[in-house]
Amino acid sequence: SWNNLPYLDLYFATLTDDGKLENITPFSSEINTSSHESNATFSNDGKTMYFNRTNTTRTKTDEERIAHIQIFKAELVDGAWTNVTKLSFNSNSYSCEHPSISNDGKMLYFASDMPGTLGGFDIYKVAINEDGTFETPENLGAKINTKHREQFPYISEMSVLYFASDGHLGYGGLDIFRSNSVDGSFDTPVNLGNSVNSNLDDFAFTIREKDNKGFV
Repeated sequence: SWNNLPYLDLYFATLTDDGKLENITPFSSEINTSSHESNATFSNDGKTMYFNRTNTTRTKTDEERIAHIQIFKAELVDGAWTNVTKLSFNSNSYSCEHPSISNDGKMLYFASDMPGTLGGFDIYKVAINEDGTFETPENLGAKINTKHREQFPYISEMSVLYFASDGHLGYGGLDIFRSNSVDGSFDTPVNLGNSVNSNLDDFAFTIREKDNKGFV
């Protein structure tokens, strides 16, 4: 209402061999509401989706009114997305955003400014139990997170973590970094270089390693 711009909705489309999007279709009203929806991630079987939705109520924080972001889960049942639920570790007093599910479906990565972060936003992971419940979110620690912003995690099929940061040494604004999983933890992040990163904000990197193709 303050800028007369539309809210974000989620869409799906067919990607052609030459990189064009066709048959662009919005998700149903079960997913898209009168608030913002974004950042969908899907399980390997395509039957579970996690996505962001902005709270409809705004919380007053240091004289500013903030609309926090939460992660929701939806299930594909008989061709329709349904059973939309908030994840248990969401809160009305901080944001959980940018979910990315691991290839085996057992771990969800996300960004949050929940209490205990090293900076504005940190990257977390949370284990998904067999019954669909969640363990306690775990901060990825000081090797990944800084006193600044780490957001937009993406865990690839080869368990490589890509994320955006303005705290690690970069070209300016948010840059994309990668970190390999070694013996259950992530190694020192590496900047993807100036073929991807610029002096502006670069974020929301995804890649399919088997195709050597991605988006940013």
